[in-house]
Amino acid sequence: MLNTHGNLRGGMNILFGSNEFGKTTLLEFIRRILFGFPKRKSAEINPYLPQKGGAHGGHLVCELASGKIIQVCRTPGPNGGRVTVTGSHEGVQGQEF
Repeated sequence: MLNTHGNLRGGMNILFGSNEFGKTTLLEFIRRILFGFPKRKSAEINPYLPQKGGAHGGHLVCELASGKIIQVCRTPGPNGGRVTVTGSHEGVQGQEF
């Protein structure tokens, strides 16, 4: 697991590394948590099976421009999966963002 908490800065960050370093895997994780899991019917899509078994899903901790910290969680399900966004004291669920 790549943990960059505290290592990324505001503005642009560049991740680089040799082949098989995990750059594309990290990009796909971010895409799928923010925008939904692809439909399993497509043979062209890499399913990125969980390394230690279990279900797909995960969460991102994000700092907004306002300085507010939110957590975006997604679990598998219809229409890209179920997403939950939580902040300091509130939570929002659904796909309508």
